[in-house]
Amino acid sequence: MNHTYKDNSRRIQKHCHRRQERKLAERRRYEISDLAYEDDLKVDEMISSSLPQISTNVEVSSSLERSIDPELSDLPHEPKTFDEDHYRGSRMIRNWRKKFLGERKSLEGHEWAIAEAAREVPMKILRSYFVRMNIESIQVIRFYITLCTSYVLLIFGNIGCICNCMAFTSKQLRQNSCGWYLLMSTVFDFSCIKFGLFTKLASEHYGSKLQHTNLVWCKIRIFLTWILPCFSTGYLILASIDRCLSTSKSQRIRSFSQIKIAHQMTCIPIILYSLISSHLLVYFNLRKSCSPTAGTYAFFLSLYSIVWTSLIPQISMFIFSLITYFNVRKSHQRLIHPIIQNRNRTDSQMIKITLVQVLYSFILLNIRTIYFSYSLLSTNIRKDNYRHAIESLILQISSFIFYFNFRRCINNIHTAEVKCVLFGVDTGSGVANLLDNTITWQSNGADD
Repeated sequence: MNHTYKDNSRRIQKHCHRRQERKLAERRRYEISDLAYEDDLKVDEMISSSLPQISTNVEVSSSLERSIDPELSDLPHEPKTFDEDHYRGSRMIRNWRKKFLGERKSLEGHEWAIAEAAREVPMKILRSYFVRMNIESIQVIRFYITLCTSYVLLIFGNIGCICNCMAFTSKQLRQNSCGWYLLMSTVFDFSCIKFGLFTKLASEHYGSKLQHTNLVWCKIRIFLTWILPCFSTGYLILASIDRCLSTSKSQRIRSFSQIKIAHQMTCIPIILYSLISSHLLVYFNLRKSCSPTAGTYAFFLSLYSIVWTSLIPQISMFIFSLITYFNVRKSHQRLIHPIIQNRNRTDSQMIKITLVQVLYSFILLNIRTIYFSYSLLSTNIRKDNYRHAIESLILQISSFIFYFNFRRCINNIHTAEVKCVLFGVDTGSGVANLLDNTITWQSNGADD
């Protein structure tokens, strides 16, 4: 009798306990299902607050097999005593198994949304972390590139410009029209390096906010950093034209290659590029920073940079350099005997001066042109922060490559002339020797 009474009391207790578990589980299910009608923000807040262990300890492998921390993996499938946190943990584990081990059983209520959201939250955090880390790394690389490269350009650029000034102000080149154009180009190279790099360093590394707070300085800096390189390129074009004229077989055409005409032509690049680039003073304004007006003008500015500051000057120099080369080849037939023995040396020097310099500028300038072309073609493309960081890094690299064109450090052509000017060493292969030979061709050429 006592045993029967004890058995009945145990059955009643178990039945009450199971009934209590079912009621609690059903109440929890109703609470979760009610959350389905709330917005996504509240659901995310509920996940982050009520399931911290599930959202942080669950990882999904690429082979669709799950790996859970020991605290969760040791949980039994059916808890013997009801614990709400324990119940939720085991429930989530079964949902993960059904999802990634191929079981296609449907889940009731909002539990599947909980499992899906719990899977997405750590993945989103992980993706955003790596993107943020990559952006920060790109910004660090950009910082050190702008800092180190600026000082390298300032040091070697100043050395190259000073040596070129010494060479082109020597007695042999002082009264030569081609030497005058190259001297003016060197002067604006020096100005471009000094002004552009000093203001860039002050703005990006030494805390100067003047460019982004003062509208007048914003317009002046943008205008000068655009037109100073154009002035230098303009004088290179005039030098190419002068070489073409000086090697012509017509005495009338050769007469235009004179120092007086070169002095008169000095102001043409300054006036021309200042007028054509005057739109920079109008359409650059202060928004978040000193930047061009968005929309049509941004499109025009990219097109202007591609066509006017790159393609037209480079094509012009290349055409006149080719004409000069063919004129030199033809002039060999009219050289007197003492000059014939130096023909190969003179020819190679002319090729270097007329073609290598143009190709050097063509490569360095067109790298920036390629970037502007990309910017022009991707105007209507939506870009995230990571892509903006990449484009900013590429712009900085292309800008410093652009400045390398105006560095013009000593090369093989100018080394001999600098030795002659500084040490009195006559190597016979400098720029002066080349131009003296050119004058000899003029005096011995056939007149038309």
